[in-house]
Amino acid sequence: MSRTASIASLPALTVGLVMLGCGGDDGGNNVSCGDGTHLEGTTCVLNGSTDGGGDGDETTPVVKGPKFDGITSLSSASSTSLFVTWNPATDALTATALIKYRVYVGTTAGGQNYSAATLTSPPGASSVLLTGLTPGSEYFVVVRAVNAVGEEDANKVEKSAKALDDSKAPTFDGATKAESADGSAVKLSWTPAKDEITATEGIVYLVYYAAEAGKENLTVPSFVSAPGATSIVVKGLPKPKTKYYFKVRARDAAGNTDLNTVEVSAESGPDVAPPTFSGCTDATTKDAVSITVRWNPATDDVTPQGAIRYNVYAGKDAKSVDFTKPLGTFTGGDSGLVSGLKPSTEYFLVCKAQDAADNEDDNKSVWVAKTSEDGTPPNFLGLESVTNVTATTADLAWKDAIDDKSATADIVYDVYESTTAGGQDFTAPPRATSEKGATKMTLTGISPATKLFWVVRARDAAGNRDTNKAEKSGTTAVSYSLNVQTIFTANCATGTCHRGTTPAAGLSLVEGVSYTNIVGVAASGKAGAIRIVKSNSTGSYVYQKVTNAAGIVGELMPPPASAGSLSTTEKDLIKAWIDQGALNN
Repeated sequence: MSRTASIASLPALTVGLVMLGCGGDDGGNNVSCGDGTHLEGTTCVLNGSTDGGGDGDETTPVVKGPKFDGITSLSSASSTSLFVTWNPATDALTATALIKYRVYVGTTAGGQNYSAATLTSPPGASSVLLTGLTPGSEYFVVVRAVNAVGEEDANKVEKSAKALDDSKAPTFDGATKAESADGSAVKLSWTPAKDEITATEGIVYLVYYAAEAGKENLTVPSFVSAPGATSIVVKGLPKPKTKYYFKVRARDAAGNTDLNTVEVSAESGPDVAPPTFSGCTDATTKDAVSITVRWNPATDDVTPQGAIRYNVYAGKDAKSVDFTKPLGTFTGGDSGLVSGLKPSTEYFLVCKAQDAADNEDDNKSVWVAKTSEDGTPPNFLGLESVTNVTATTADLAWKDAIDDKSATADIVYDVYESTTAGGQDFTAPPRATSEKGATKMTLTGISPATKLFWVVRARDAAGNRDTNKAEKSGTTAVSYSLNVQTIFTANCATGTCHRGTTPAAGLSLVEGVSYTNIVGVAASGKAGAIRIVKSNSTGSYVYQKVTNAAGIVGELMPPPASAGSLSTTEKDLIKAWIDQGALNN
């Protein structure tokens, strides 16, 4: 994208011009020489150049400063402004992106004052906008490159133009070619546009792209070419090896843009370049099992900085780092905590950056850190309470453990469970593990209709676990879906009994409909009876039927002939479920 600078106003420009000229009526000398030259008589001579007085002995001039071809175009941008362009200079001392350009403006050919630039561009610019000019006046412009130590080239390439209004857009046939380029990029090419006022070198090209044909947003360009370009490599497209669609439009110095609708397409090239990354900048011990590593964020030609992954590898010495399996991988940011290490162990660490295409940089900068010693388990009083016990959940709570090495926030708590008091197996994996630093948790998926016994133990970052035996218990409620429905499915909703389109007594006990058919619903076989009365098993007709209670109409259910009579345990489960509120749980 071109960068522009402006002259604040015409008066400022005029001040820069009044010193132009050489000699006056009185024969005086008011010549000012620019950087890299000196005055000899009434002539500015390059430093290092001498005249041997005509004896044929001359010294070759010493030319310093950037190599620069000077201004390439000067075009009217409005009745009070001109657009200046040039191609980048090169220099042995200064990177191209850091070279600045001094713009000298005169009102006559060769009338520039090289001791006072009209303006100086930002580093790396390839164009500027001269503003505050007099409408219709002709200006003569020379551009010189300046390196980091102030050395200026001495070119005298001059362009002239008048500041005029321009309302006509360039004539442009649009993009002519699109082709894949490495780095999830596409190269677009075109034949230069033509304009009545703006020089070919001063026309820029606006690029619009979309992932679907005809979907380009033509109100805001995605990319802008350098002035005078005939191609551009569109880099950083969202995905490599993906087809994209493009439209290119020409814009003159006055901002007039053609409206061509020519569309070209190409598949973005592969992402083959790894991120630019210098590796870890620090590695410090956090505790007995973890080390914090830090880095300066990498950059990549395709992957956004926040999506770059950082892989941390380790070895027992600098020569044995295992690059096949990272100890830790982190996305974005500038640090990561490598955990799961061995206490009192020295690690040689290497950080590498990896982009979305899995290209990984090849730096091998090694940092060394040693985990601390830790052989002491936390001091912990154990489980303190069990509350809110349902059919399948229970809330457990405890107070913070204290450890000599690990922070409270890094301690985790392991829950052991048993169906008998003191029956926990502490050699087996725990029933559940809390979040780091948590002092409570909700157990889920536990067995319904069961008395359970729990012990909680604290574990520090080094894996040391305390050995407390503080035990708490709780009895889970009966679950309709896991206990009662299972009984109905196995013994009642079978054959042609309580299932199908015409179930016995109009009562379907099939899963999914049974609950709404029995809870609070009048029985069909006995007037005034309710199939299930919440919290009242003896008053519930279904329970009366399965226990063959006095006063039922008909026979015991399931009927003896079906060989499906319920066991005492099954009857007790139904009774407990009803008396617990007949929940749909």
